[in-house]
Parts: sequence; C-alpha cells; structure tokens
Amino acid sequence: MNSKSFLILVVTLVPALVAGCVSDESFQRQTVQLTNLQGEVRELKDQTKLRDMELERQLNQSRSGMPDLMQEIGRLRSETQRLTNLVEVTEQRGSGEALTLKQQLEYMLARLDRLESTLKLPPLPPPAAVTSPSPGTESGQPEGAAAESPPSETPAEPRIEVKPDASSPAAPTADQLKSEFDAAEALYKQQVWPAALDKFRAFIKTYPSAAQASAAQFYIGECLYQQKKYEEAIIEYNVVIEKYPDNDKRVSISLLKQAYSFLNIGDTVSAKVLLKKVIRDYPDSYSAKLARNKLPRIK
Repeated sequence: MNSKSFLILVVTLVPALVAGCVSDESFQRQTVQLTNLQGEVRELKDQTKLRDMELERQLNQSRSGMPDLMQEIGRLRSETQRLTNLVEVTEQRGSGEALTLKQQLEYMLARLDRLESTLKLPPLPPPAAVTSPSPGTESGQPEGAAAESPPSETPAEPRIEVKPDASSPAAPTADQLKSEFDAAEALYKQQVWPAALDKFRAFIKTYPSAAQASAAQFYIGECLYQQKKYEEAIIEYNVVIEKYPDNDKRVSISLLKQAYSFLNIGDTVSAKVLLKKVIRDYPDSYSAKLARNKLPRIK
C-alpha cells in the first residue's frame, strides 16, 4: 500500500472510530442517568409508602379521638365568638388592644377551620334563648332561689284556651324549684364539685326559664373553675355573659372570672383585656375593684 492509499484509509476510519467512541460515551451517560432515576423512583415509592402509613395512623387516631375533637371545636367556636365581640368593642372605643385581639381571633379562626375541614362537620346550631336573668350578688356568689326575675318584655299574644291533657306534667311550683336549686347549691358549698356540677346542669336543662337559671349557669362555671378546668369554665362564664347581658353584676363577675381563668392557663394578654373591660364597663362594681387590684400584678 502506498502512502497515498494509507492516508486515505486513515482519513476514512478515524471519523468512524471517533463517532463510535462518542456513541459509547453517550450510552454510558444515559445508562448512569437511568440508574439514578430508577434509584430516585424507588426512594419516592418508599417515602410514599411511609407517608401512607403515617396518614392511616393519623386517621385512626382522629376517628378514636372524635369526641375530643368535637369538644375542642365547640370550645373554639365559643372562644372565637368572645374574641369577635371584644374586637368590636375595642374598635368602637378606639383602643390599641384591637390589633392584638384581631391576631388572636385570626389564629382561633384558622385553628377552627383546620379542625372543621379535617372532620368535615356542619356548623353547630346556636344555643337556645333563655328568659331574663335574676339579679346577681356583688361578691361573685349567686344568690339563692328567692330572687325574682324581671318582668318579661315579650309582647302579649292573643289568649287561646286549651284544655290541658290529663297526662301533661304540672308546672313546677316555686317550692319545687327552690328545693332543687338549694340541693345543688348545698353540694357546691360542701365542695363536692362534680356532683354539684351535674345538679346545676340538670336544673338548667329542666328549668331553663326559672328565676334561678342565671345563678345555676354561673355556678356551672364556678364548679369547673374549682376543678381547675379553666378552659371549660371560660366557656360557661361566657354563656352567662351572652344569655344574661342585662344582669350587670352577674356579667361583671363572669368577666372577672374569665380573666382569672386565662391567667391560670398562662394567657396574660386575654386576662388583661378582660380586666380592663370590667374596669371600663362596670367601674363602680366590686368586680372592677378586684380587677384594679389584680391588673398591676400581671407582668
């Protein structure tokens, strides 16, 4: 083979050899990439399996803890309503506390939304209305059954004569109401909190329009407070505030006890807001005097 022919052969073969090398390198790179991708897919499958197992565990826990979640949702709804009312009051008065209250309200609403979306529950119905309350006592202890409720302001309706059914239960007498209320109150004074709590709740359920209903409702909050169930007590005191708004003495002491309850669970912000509200809205009450003494001691 002459030199010219050899040169032509070299020129012809070199590009082919180079192309072959390039193809081999590209194939190797693709193989490595494919191997890496397969590893990532396996890892993702493992992670997905672990997440599915964790979600199943959480779902089972949610199902078993459904009553607790329902109770928590009820508590959050009551607390949200309370904060909403406080925000409206402070905004109307131009108070600088409105911003802090709004932040608390937004937090409570977000927490409530998360719980309700998890359980997919419909809104709870509003509490049933109760008649006007009987006057309270300045010391914070509800008075006995002898207190009279103010006259009802409901417009008179046409009188319709209906012959009562012989099987219909007779309306409770004043002596009967007093006897049942006094029995519950005696348990409270003996510091038998659980039994007293059951008695007062039964009284409210059976006689929601009784003159002693507001006192019984306040006692419910007190029984829970004495058992250090402060969050539940806050809710029950709030029932007094919402159902008996015209009873200044009862409302002021309920606000004060709400403040004490918040202090006991470490929420000094809410406690201060409520103490200031007592002082501002009920300046001449005994509750305001206690609030003035307590407020400077809160850090």
